[in-house]
Amino acid sequence: MNLTKLEPNQVIDDLYGNTVLDFWSWAFSDLISSGNRGVFAEFLVGAVLGTTENARIEWDVADHIYRGRKIKVKSAAYIEHWLQSKPSRIAFPIDHVQRKEIKTSVPGLTLYPKPEVYVFCVFDVKERNEADMLDMGKWLFYPVAAHIIESKYRRKKSVTLREVQRVASSVQILQLRRSIDGIIEELSKGDPHRA
Repeated sequence: MNLTKLEPNQVIDDLYGNTVLDFWSWAFSDLISSGNRGVFAEFLVGAVLGTTENARIEWDVADHIYRGRKIKVKSAAYIEHWLQSKPSRIAFPIDHVQRKEIKTSVPGLTLYPKPEVYVFCVFDVKERNEADMLDMGKWLFYPVAAHIIESKYRRKKSVTLREVQRVASSVQILQLRRSIDGIIEELSKGDPHRA
């Protein structure tokens, strides 16, 4: 399912000339908030992969479909919206969905809900006064094939940053696409029909 993107300058009927952009600015300016940070991280990954042409669908089977592969984005940060006595411990929930087919309303289309690639995104700042979420130099990205996470951490509902670092190396945003491409090439070697 594809959603049509709203236009930023679209006026909201009967709301004193307010636009969709006014709403977005009001609702999503706090990128430190965990919900907004997660959506922002999904956007960063999608922008790098070129998969943001359609509107985001909440709770879709994947955050992005890239080269026919399901990409799941997870984000975390040391700082949170609320005041903290110490930085947060970094952990990411992981999806352990049973690997079963989901029939769709499209004849012949079957979805497999498990992601094939995870991208764990960390806003790597521990001091609130240094927190510029738009500074890509302050983000680290850990792309990894999902089967590695699933086999190593099969009984866990979340993984810590240290556990992710045992199976994935961090990259900056400008190296992220190349790194994901490498993972997909490795996945394709094991599945020649999906190359």
